[in-house]
Amino acid sequence: MALKDLRFNVAFNEAFEKGLVLVGEIEPDTEYNQNRNAPARQKVDPVTGLRQWKATATNPAETNPKKSSIQVIFLADVAPVPSTPEVLPGMRSIVLENVTLQP
Repeated sequence: MALKDLRFNVAFNEAFEKGLVLVGEIEPDTEYNQNRNAPARQKVDPVTGLRQWKATATNPAETNPKKSSIQVIFLADVAPVPSTPEVLPGMRSIVLENVTLQP
């Protein structure tokens, strides 16, 4: 098994001690296609077979501004919908379940 295929389960509170802030919306994670007129094709996780969705989140515990924003990939058949209210327009505090880290 290649290193890129390794996945590690981790508790949300261990990975993000001050939580996460979702910035913007959760969108389909699409494959790159040189043809801009071609329909977008959503990526599928090779391990689970679930569709991939992506979003940008900010880690309030990170002090280095270049490392504070991360891309989060969600695996689900349908688009995840955040259940928390917005704290500022386009920003909401989130807690993730079944967190898996992949190098």
